[in-house]
Amino acid sequence: MRANSRKRTRHTSRVHKADHASGAAEGRRAKGRQSPASGLPGRVDELTDAVARLTAATTLGEVTDAVTTAVRELLRADGATFVLREDDTCFYADENAISPLWKGQRFPAHSCVSGWVMQHGELAVIPDIYADDRVPHDAYRPTFVRSLAMAPVSAADPVAAVGAYWATLYDPSPRELTMLGALANAAASSLTNLELREQLRRRMSELAAAASDRETVENAMQSMVHDLRSPMFALDTYATLLASGDVATHDIPQVAERMRASVEGMGSRIDRLLALYRLEHQPLSPCDTDLTELATTVARHARHYTGAYDVTFRVDPGLRARIDPVLGQLMLENLVENAYKYTAQQEDPRVEVRRADGPPPAADPGMLWIAVEDNGIGFDPARARELFKPHVRLETASTFSGTGLGLMTVARIVELHGGRIQADGAPGRGARFCLSLPAA
Repeated sequence: MRANSRKRTRHTSRVHKADHASGAAEGRRAKGRQSPASGLPGRVDELTDAVARLTAATTLGEVTDAVTTAVRELLRADGATFVLREDDTCFYADENAISPLWKGQRFPAHSCVSGWVMQHGELAVIPDIYADDRVPHDAYRPTFVRSLAMAPVSAADPVAAVGAYWATLYDPSPRELTMLGALANAAASSLTNLELREQLRRRMSELAAAASDRETVENAMQSMVHDLRSPMFALDTYATLLASGDVATHDIPQVAERMRASVEGMGSRIDRLLALYRLEHQPLSPCDTDLTELATTVARHARHYTGAYDVTFRVDPGLRARIDPVLGQLMLENLVENAYKYTAQQEDPRVEVRRADGPPPAADPGMLWIAVEDNGIGFDPARARELFKPHVRLETASTFSGTGLGLMTVARIVELHGGRIQADGAPGRGARFCLSLPAA
């Protein structure tokens, strides 16, 4: 199917004028009616519901159904489609419309608007489909469509597109386009979530085939999936709308900033999951790593993530090791965030990362020993070895959130770098974790 070869008068992603005399009257009527989404504040609840459905989606069908339904409801569109990119073709995976469009069909990417949107990573707004040569007119003539807007799903590397269609000549408002873009962004996050779920499921199967303890693997998977189903997608979408100023409340910018900070925290959780995946799937990439700087950054994030803003943090200068920096960050995140979490309720909470006294150099040549200490709730030293087993949470930690996987991960990272780790503590008197890493 070939696109009409007539040249556009403007080489942009938006056409502002309809040149067909036959549609002029209809265009004036469309222009004169109120924008379907002009009352954006009233649509926030509907957007909230739509994003909640996307966050909870566990299949591609649930994602496409949630998106197409939301596009019709929020933009008062006569139709909506969800198009997947398949190499050089566009597959119309789902639709919700007043009459059939192209569900189940495939078209060459170079001959349709969805292909243009995904190839360029740009929004396309076409108030009159017959005034734009990106539109394959022969495919549209049997349909009700006269106007459309289409947004890429993930602008950086689009894997899909979301389309909204109207039966009259219509130029969607900036607010409508904001909502279309918000839905496309939420869909991108949901698709990424589905992909990560599938990778983790495959990894679970591989481990289960080789591991003697299948239950441990399954429990780990459940914990990972729980993190992936965080409210990150919803928070990011709401923050985008609030920060745009469309919902006029004087404290909205501050609320939006807090929401985005929460999103960064959830993004860190996903990075942690990917780093866990790297433990078994990718070789180490060690380099000279500044542990002092890394610990300082991790502590700053830990303050926000745990809400422990009163903790006094200290780190020794000049701590350097030759380690994989990604796994090193994951290691320190687990140790420092635990320290913040279990220390926050103390009267004078303190967390410290310092150079520790390890075994004699002859026993560990070329190794740097560091300690992560706190004055928190502590633990029974007789059970120190149990801390590094999966899903072990001692009684002193039972009232705090957690999965029981953090210290197991730390021990695995230290082991991969040829080091050792040991724990010491006492109930009510804090905890200390000493570990060795290759010195830089």
